[in-house]
Amino acid sequence: MMKGLKMAGVLASSMVLMACSSSNGAQSASQGDIWQSPGQVMLAETPAKLDSYLWLNSMPVVGEGDNQQGTLLASVKVVSATNKALPTDVTVKQVLLATDDQQWLANSQLEVNAMDNNEFEVMLRKGPNWPAGTVVNVALTLNYQGKEMTLTQRQVKIDQVF
Repeated sequence: MMKGLKMAGVLASSMVLMACSSSNGAQSASQGDIWQSPGQVMLAETPAKLDSYLWLNSMPVVGEGDNQQGTLLASVKVVSATNKALPTDVTVKQVLLATDDQQWLANSQLEVNAMDNNEFEVMLRKGPNWPAGTVVNVALTLNYQGKEMTLTQRQVKIDQVF
């Protein structure tokens, strides 16, 4: 009887520990509200954050090719917060840009470029026609060593390039 009570105590303690250890700050996009995700996550021993630049291309276009004039472009970088090298086995699942009333989700054929050891960039093209000066929240979901993590950056203003 005493052995059974001890075992029940051990099991209850284990369940509490598992519940505590599974609640880390990096929520995946499928869990809860993506905007509750942190602005920084740990990748290996390196803290990583987003550094985003959004702009409208207002340059005149010559020729009949891809006319991107007036459409949103985005450079969403994952950068080391301490200038230490980021791991190379990171994959980007999706990028979500959101205003107060509209969203742009990019989750297929993402253009990911390694900039150097301290950062990599996701380049988004042909976005919505949101006006310059619009404030946008950015969320990037990535996979690292089997874990899905989401980083956020808030209050990024859309610039206009002439």
